[in-house]
Amino acid sequence: MSIYSLYGAATLRFACLLLVLVLISNAVAAAEPLDSSALSVAQTPVVPLTELPRLAQIQTQLDGRRVVFVGELHEQLQDHRIQLEVIRHLAAQTQPLAIGVEWFQQPFQEAIDRYLTGAIDVRTLLQASEYYDRWGYDFRLYAPILRFARTHGIPVIALNLPTELTRAAARQDLGTLPPALRKWLPDRLDRTDEDYRHRLKRIYHSHGDHDKINFEHFYTVQLLWDEGMAQRAAHYLDMHPNTRMVILAGSGHLAHGAGIPNRLRRRTGIDGAILLPGWEGQLETGLADYLLLPAARQLPEPGRLGLALLAKSGRLIVHSFTDNSSAKAAGVKTNDVLLTINDQPVKTISDVRVALWDHPPGDVMQVRIQRTARPGEERPITFEITLH
Repeated sequence: MSIYSLYGAATLRFACLLLVLVLISNAVAAAEPLDSSALSVAQTPVVPLTELPRLAQIQTQLDGRRVVFVGELHEQLQDHRIQLEVIRHLAAQTQPLAIGVEWFQQPFQEAIDRYLTGAIDVRTLLQASEYYDRWGYDFRLYAPILRFARTHGIPVIALNLPTELTRAAARQDLGTLPPALRKWLPDRLDRTDEDYRHRLKRIYHSHGDHDKINFEHFYTVQLLWDEGMAQRAAHYLDMHPNTRMVILAGSGHLAHGAGIPNRLRRRTGIDGAILLPGWEGQLETGLADYLLLPAARQLPEPGRLGLALLAKSGRLIVHSFTDNSSAKAAGVKTNDVLLTINDQPVKTISDVRVALWDHPPGDVMQVRIQRTARPGEERPITFEITLH
């Protein structure tokens, strides 16, 4: 998860893109020659919005790039649809392709490989990769990309560092980390990009609890993410010299080339193309090779049981119900212990999310609970609950 997604960014106002009106009367112009500041203003870049190309028109310009970076705001469905479209285009070329992703962490590469070969199903992948504990965004956003990779035999490379490392680095110096975490450290953290540091400092000062994390640790964590993902991608590209790679990561890790792209180029000499599907910060020259303006899209509402659950001592206890809860209507009560959903054991909130991730409203789930009638007398009960 990127610092940008944790702390947010300024709101982008596309309607105000570089609309410049300069009114100078003939009399004033004749009396006062243009000064140097006026000449500078005259060089302001302008985006002709009536002449913008479409994604299909620029994709061939990516064909000569060995690495293509495609950003995302993690919860934006349209960003992930653009990522998939770029992958489709590059997969149709003759050169082998790999996909590097921020949303899986490096220690879980084996689980990804097993899913891609068909050895495990998607729910086993979600459990084995601890997806909902370590990333957490609605998996329906990413599932089409994984399905495409599995269908077409495209490797998917986990780029992100383990959460244990970045959480520890947010609160202590890297030199004090235990060996089990230090082994995941990238070989170098390049702190020479002062513009990047200043941009991160503005974000830091505009958000967050500064009592919990100071700026230097905040900055170090961002560099760990950037360098760790760049190093993992560089290693894969070095080991597969004929393969191209699409790298999918939060736009904050890609903008201005300052995060992953420049650090990958330092390691490999590869100068990749950067595509950003929208941007919530300031528009500046050098932000990316291509800034896309996709129409907003939304996922359908997910199916819900209507339960508020309390995780305690390895059990999920029904704490309360949402309005119009289908579970309550079916007969579930507070203090019941949730045991299984469609015969899948559930002991954590993540287990519930795995069980329900692709079930829409209207699906009927077999939910097994344990109820205590009186002290020492417990009995299991199975309900059929229609998701709402």
